[in-house]
Amino acid sequence: MLTRDKKLRFLQKKIGEIKIAMFKAEIDPLLQLPNNIISTLKTDDEGHIWFFTAYKGKFKRAIIHSFPACLEFYQKGGARIYTSGKADIMQDDTISNSFNNNNVLIRFKIMHAKYFKNRSLTYSCLKTRVKDLFTNLFSSPNYREFDFPEPFMQTT
Repeated sequence: MLTRDKKLRFLQKKIGEIKIAMFKAEIDPLLQLPNNIISTLKTDDEGHIWFFTAYKGKFKRAIIHSFPACLEFYQKGGARIYTSGKADIMQDDTISNSFNNNNVLIRFKIMHAKYFKNRSLTYSCLKTRVKDLFTNLFSSPNYREFDFPEPFMQTT
């Protein structure tokens, strides 16, 4: 549990630094949730990322409330975070209507994340590049991977 919290705090910090992501809903395109750039509102202690996204359709109530999705955070010269998980459309009309009728509030649950730290660009000779290529083949990857499986629910 403690390592899960450390991993989540790390991701919260990095997501808070970047804030901007590409949202991709992995559902039927007829539901009209487009891929677009979002700005995060907050990341809570349960691993949810909250944000608004555009919605083109007229039938918000007919849309599936829970669907797979991914967020890709990118900071120029900094780092990248790729997250996948489950997104829920929140039906709080006071929040959604106060923002804009063409947007919906999304709560995204992080299930899996990869954090990539960009390497500094160095100009080197061909010999150094080839040596680095073979070194990277046998060394650990240049990213950190995080899994946040859902807790098992016990029925009584």
